[in-house]
Amino acid sequence: MASTAGAALGNALEQEQLRAVDLSSNERKVLRALAGGPLAPPATAEAAGLGEQETVSAASWLRTKGLAGIEEAM
Repeated sequence: MASTAGAALGNALEQEQLRAVDLSSNERKVLRALAGGPLAPPATAEAAGLGEQETVSAASWLRTKGLAGIEEAM
């Protein structure tokens, strides 16, 4: 029970921190999806529950805000 309460508190704090940075809903979803490490756009989209275009757009904004990096394969 304590671990569930601790997880809920941690999640609430994370939510508040993400809101304080002024992120869109899609940006928050993408940031959470990338928390485990780098992913390709299709995998990020699936993990975030978004379409690929929405994911790429959110990732681009995260890069602009200094919160994510994007590596482009040639």
